[in-house]
Amino acid sequence: MKTPKTVQKILLKNRIDFSKHQVIKGKGFTISYAVAGSGPTGDETAIVYKGKYYILNGNWLKQYRPLVKKGYKACKALFNKNKEKHLNFWSS
Repeated sequence: MKTPKTVQKILLKNRIDFSKHQVIKGKGFTISYAVAGSGPTGDETAIVYKGKYYILNGNWLKQYRPLVKKGYKACKALFNKNKEKHLNFWSS
C-alpha cells in the first residue's frame, strides 16, 4: 500500500527509515509503523485519524492487525490501554 503523503513528510522530517515503513489501512484511519533510524524513540506505531497521531513506541502491528477490521475505536482502545508505559512524545 502506498504511504500517505502526510506520513511521508513526518518520516522524512524525523529521519525515519522509510524503506521499512508499513501501513495498514482501516476505514477512515491508518495504522503506520516505522523503524526510526536516528530518531530518539526507536520504532514507532501510530494510529493516524482525522489529522491526529496516536503513537506508541515499539512495533505494535501484531496487536493492531486483528483490530483494524473492528474499526478505529478498537484500535484506539488498544492505544489507551498501553499509552501509560509506551506513549511516544510525538503523539497528538
